[in-house]
Amino acid sequence: MSLLTTLGDTFSFAEELNSTDKLRSFLAPSALIQARQRLGEEAVGHTFGLMAQRTFAQQSFEQWCGLNILAVDGVMFRAQNTPENMQAFGCERNNKGDSPYPQIRMCSLMETSSHLLLASEFDSRKVG
Repeated sequence: MSLLTTLGDTFSFAEELNSTDKLRSFLAPSALIQARQRLGEEAVGHTFGLMAQRTFAQQSFEQWCGLNILAVDGVMFRAQNTPENMQAFGCERNNKGDSPYPQIRMCSLMETSSHLLLASEFDSRKVG
């Protein structure tokens, strides 16, 4: 079974559930995290891109002079304090020493009226 077939089935299943109450009673809170870990970064990123494109194509958003209104925004997240994360992302430093948690920078392209994320990139806190 290809990834696209699986994603098509996922979209159909999600449309059937289309209710937060049904979804909450159906899935354990950890199920999404476990699925993301099994699939890996590339599959999750691909799914995110397909869902964002599909939603952006199906919805009507505010426009100005025929153009969609988009914004770029960023945020910093703390990650688990592991040697791998510390080396990959780094941490905040000041005159008292290093912060105990590595920090990940996320930069996103967002549609402004709905706050729909169209694209996101993650990197070290030193980038940007």
